[in-house]
Amino acid sequence: MGGGMMEKSISVFISYAHEDEDLRKELDKHLSQLKWQNLIDVWHDRDIGAGTEWEQVISAHLNTAHGTTSSEKCLYHSYYPSSR
Repeated sequence: MGGGMMEKSISVFISYAHEDEDLRKELDKHLSQLKWQNLIDVWHDRDIGAGTEWEQVISAHLNTAHGTTSSEKCLYHSYYPSSR
């Protein structure tokens, strides 16, 4: 971040089954330092407000994301292989 210019954070879209909510929260904890440093911006469907057109919101975030996780369990198990 030289010259006083701030770099834009990387946008990450997390897609998961709601049965894996606890794993998504655990992933959020692991990403918290990167979020605090404004290096990444994480989005998931729990950020959708009541009464919002959820399909449009999800589509917009998915289209602007720099990276996605499509399976929380796969990502979790890649960090913790002994948890299988």
